[in-house]
Amino acid sequence: MCELGFYTRIEGLLGEGTYMPKVLFLLREPHEEKAETFWFKEDVVQVKNDLSSTKKTNGTGTRYYNIFSILAGKLLKVEDEKKQEELLRECAYMNLRPDGGEGKRSEKYYQVLEEFKKVSLGNGEGNTLVLEEIDWSRTETARRVAQNRIQIIQNAIAGGVDCIVTTPDIYDALRGILEKNGEVQGEKKYKLGEIKKMYRYCRIGEGGKTTLLSFPHPSWTRIWYKDLKKLDISGM
Repeated sequence: MCELGFYTRIEGLLGEGTYMPKVLFLLREPHEEKAETFWFKEDVVQVKNDLSSTKKTNGTGTRYYNIFSILAGKLLKVEDEKKQEELLRECAYMNLRPDGGEGKRSEKYYQVLEEFKKVSLGNGEGNTLVLEEIDWSRTETARRVAQNRIQIIQNAIAGGVDCIVTTPDIYDALRGILEKNGEVQGEKKYKLGEIKKMYRYCRIGEGGKTTLLSFPHPSWTRIWYKDLKKLDISGM
């Protein structure tokens, strides 16, 4: 694990070395039944930045790469597209359910999400999880996974991460956890192109130094690059 507590085989920093990420992208779960590699870093970010590589990034990977790089630029106020791509190597990526998933949200993901809503901050239990030992036949597994996830998020906030970007369902859960501890300051809404749903963001952590942003899952085809490039979240 790195200092934040990531299991670097399948998640963590998108660049090399050890550093505090500027943006933490928190998604739901991997698409494969059992996560074996750090897909977004090894098959997307590294391939895109290695000009000599003959390996190709698939369409899903390209979509994630483009959306996350533009969004990182918006959040960190960097407009140059080339520099936006470079910003990804200063960010990090993880899933709420880290060990595997399905083509759609799995029952195990929902189990972790429900337990995530119940966790308490600062109980020190989050570092006990070993991914290789996850056993879904045990009733306490979802709770242990949820505790591990909140510990990583707490470490990131305490370390000064600028922004955490996550899906609306995880945003609601995380905001609820932090609000109980008095660590949420205000909330605003924003619109993304022609999508009718309004998305939200707030300031979290001590002194409100970190932005928590809800954002649709990058696989959703209604997210258009042109709308994302026009996105105005300067008020945060």
